[in-house]
Amino acid sequence: MFDSPLDWCKVCKDWVALDQTVEECARQHRCHARECPMLALLWTQRQQDKAASQRSLPLR
Repeated sequence: MFDSPLDWCKVCKDWVALDQTVEECARQHRCHARECPMLALLWTQRQQDKAASQRSLPLR
């Protein structure tokens, strides 16, 4: 079983898994309207899309 690294969020006052996107975290912790103090630690959707595109192999 793989456990994601965690960090404490001072806004939602809860432990946050760092392997999720900012959008996923905001939905889970219901803090959409607040500025995210975890922004530098969480994946942005753009980073996730870029990582996915780098994993795909060209068709031959």
